[in-house]
Parts: sequence; C-alpha cells; structure tokens
Amino acid sequence: MKESRRLEMQVLQKEYQLDVKMSGLPAQVKVLPEDETFSWHYFCDVLLSKLAEFEIESLKLPNLGKRKEWKKVDDVKTVYTKAFGVPQGSKYFNDDKKFGRQRISCLNSLIIEMCTAIPENFAVTEDMIKPFLEGKTLKQAIEGKRLFMTNLAILEDCPTRTDNLLMTCPLALFYFSDANCLLPIAIQLFQKKEPSNPVFLRSDPEYTWMLAKMWYNLADSTYHQSLTHLNFTHLMMEGISVATKRHLALQHPIMKLLNAHFLYLMAINSGVIIACYRHV
Repeated sequence: MKESRRLEMQVLQKEYQLDVKMSGLPAQVKVLPEDETFSWHYFCDVLLSKLAEFEIESLKLPNLGKRKEWKKVDDVKTVYTKAFGVPQGSKYFNDDKKFGRQRISCLNSLIIEMCTAIPENFAVTEDMIKPFLEGKTLKQAIEGKRLFMTNLAILEDCPTRTDNLLMTCPLALFYFSDANCLLPIAIQLFQKKEPSNPVFLRSDPEYTWMLAKMWYNLADSTYHQSLTHLNFTHLMMEGISVATKRHLALQHPIMKLLNAHFLYLMAINSGVIIACYRHV
C-alpha cells in the first residue's frame, strides 16, 4: 500500500509542478495537466452562453453602431430599446450617496479606512472641505471619526498597453454625515502634490465632479479586477491547488472538499496569463 501510494505521488508531482510564470505573481502549475483542461461539455456551454449574450446585447443596443452625436449624458440612453429598458444603474450612477455606498458594500470594500490625518501628498485643506463638514472643523471631524479615506497608491506607475495611456492612482476623502450617509467630498487623481494634479471637490461643476468620480471608479475597478479578483482569488488559489494535488490522494477528505473549488481553476488562469503576455 505504501509503495503504491509513493508511486502515485511520484506521478502526480511530475505532472503538477510549480512555476513562477511572471515575476511578482504567485506560483502556478508549470504545464497545464490534461485532467485540468476544459471539458468539451463545458466549452460548448460557455460558447452557447456567449452567443446568447451577444444576441441579447444586439437586441438591446441596436442603435449603438449608428453615428449620432450625444449632446448630454442622458442622450446615452437612446441606444437602448423599449423592449429591454434603460439599466437601473443609470438612475443613480452620478449620485454621491451611491458613490459612497460603493466603498463599503460593492466590489472593492476592503481599502477604505478611518482618516486620522490628511496625508502630506493629499493637497486637501480645511478651507476646501469646510462647506461639507456640517459646521465641524477638520479636527472635530477627525476626532469624531467622521472622515474616511481610500488610497490607491499601489496603482502609481502602473504599466499600460501603450505610452499614451495613463492609469490614475487616486486618493479620496469621505465624510459620514449627520444623515448617516458616507459622502465623497474630495478626490485627487494622482499621488504627487503639484499644480497639475488638482483636488476635485463635491462643490465643483457637475460634469467636473462626475468625471473625477468616474476616473476614480476606473482605478477602483482596476484594483478589484487585477488584485482582489485575479491575484488574491484566482492566482493565489492555483498555488494551493497545485500543492494539494501534489501531496493529497484523490480519496483524501480534504481533497474531496476542495476539488469542487479547484474545478477549471488552472485552465482559466492559464488563459489569463496567455492574454497578459500578449500585452507585456
């Protein structure tokens, strides 16, 4: 029995080898084993679902390809048909309360923290934010635990596909109001404190403030997809999956428990890495 187990492990450890494919990323399987590839049934299901999505989107957005200038933001809604209706999100995408809620109850809710002092590189002054503090001074708001911050400094100098593209790495300040709402009051889109990097305020013109929030959300979604989703979920779990399959028998209780979570994980990650290499 022990010899049989030893031979089984030798085969598995030869098939499941760890390798760091891109510098700085977690270890992955060196070569995708045959047992980890997509089944034909799975491939067909995905293909059919994608075709169905394409057909639905074509019906939903028949006007998207037509050349028509949009004069205002609401004109974007003209691309949708009455049959499917305008997305619900269009009603509140520019709402500051919704923007605040996104920091604690949507995709990326792990980076917000209490503000105990304004960072040196954040060009916010007390005079700038005084109108939003409901009569409190900056010191009172901080001591009352009413100010919160997010800082996406990790995105600074993030490489892009071409040199003429730029990724923001914003800081944002939020105030918890007397009405129990978390509201954005200041956004700085880059880390360096300089004249070419202004602080955008809630009191700015409507479209200026709207664009600042949109650029912030672009950075926020980039952080979520590349770090929280791809790295912390997919890539880190692949190393655990490979190590598990190198050392545990198929009939082991822990292997049986984890196998469902490992299904197609290596195949999905392999495709992602190939796609990433195309743009390096």
